[in-house]
Amino acid sequence: MLRVLAGIIAGTIGGIIVVGLVERAGDALYPPPQVPMTTLAVELIGWAFGSFVAGALGARIAQRGPIPGLVAGAFLLFAGIVTLIEIPHPFWMIVGGAAALTLPALIASLLFERRA
Repeated sequence: MLRVLAGIIAGTIGGIIVVGLVERAGDALYPPPQVPMTTLAVELIGWAFGSFVAGALGARIAQRGPIPGLVAGAFLLFAGIVTLIEIPHPFWMIVGGAAALTLPALIASLLFERRA
């Protein structure tokens, strides 16, 4: 049970760190007052990488199948939904965000699952 909790926490923190790093790189290209489509696309890429890392770490550390990785990915999905609600985004970003925050976590959880 402790491994499952550790996997979920590590996956969530790892995913958040990756998202933050990629978003900072996007902000370095285009400072926040000007937000072109390129910056939003970089944000989607960051969400996808972060979701993948969350799923991979959660599943690998927990060693109890894909569920812990999916839970870690769900925490990132929740954070993404909050972001999309608080800050207006174009429709394509909402649809892309839903895909970028769910599919990579699912794929990573299945790829990195391991049973103790």
